[in-house]
Amino acid sequence: MPKPTFFNLPAAKRERIVALAIDEFSGRSFREASLSRIVARAGIAKGSMYQYFDNKLDLYRWLITDELARRKAEFLGARAPSPGADFFARVRAMIRAGIEFFLVEPRLSRIAAALLDGSSDPGLREIHAEVRGMGTAVFVELLGQARERGEIRADLDLEVLARLVSVVLGVGLSDVTLSRLGVDMGGFLADPSLASRLTGEEISGLIDEVIAFVRGGLLGAGAGVQ
Repeated sequence: MPKPTFFNLPAAKRERIVALAIDEFSGRSFREASLSRIVARAGIAKGSMYQYFDNKLDLYRWLITDELARRKAEFLGARAPSPGADFFARVRAMIRAGIEFFLVEPRLSRIAAALLDGSSDPGLREIHAEVRGMGTAVFVELLGQARERGEIRADLDLEVLARLVSVVLGVGLSDVTLSRLGVDMGGFLADPSLASRLTGEEISGLIDEVIAFVRGGLLGAGAGVQ
């Protein structure tokens, strides 16, 4: 986690370091990413970076578990449905917000998608497991509330279901969105303006398809979209 010296930096300098770190980790694998490139672009001495973070892994962990999580939570929170909304309305809002976040924050989204990949690095495996656990916990809570209200089947294993739903709304949704845009992640990062290819109607249609898939699993065959 960042040392106090990082938070004591002027806001503009701190934000520039964060932006450059996002750029570095979104464009390269963790092993290929370099603190040297980050500090060179930031115009600071490499020794200064070690006054802010212990090492590259420390910076990467904070970027994912804190900065990325905070930005996404703020983005989703501003688009949340009313407190009384049922599970499917909440999922629908999460899907739309997830697509919008993916389109307006492609580099952060690429880092987030990479979390679902396996890794031979013990440090990364620990971070990936932590983040997946955070996502699973969110859906376990939502699904538990939905089951108590009778909105979903009572015979489902919430832990298993939460893991499946989190994958569908994570890497699965990203993959489908890229497919609709006709590019891979590299192509989208090279030209984020490609997001304009998706119309509001197309996004709504994609959401309906995902909701139908999720609803069918939770309510049983023949369940329709509402």
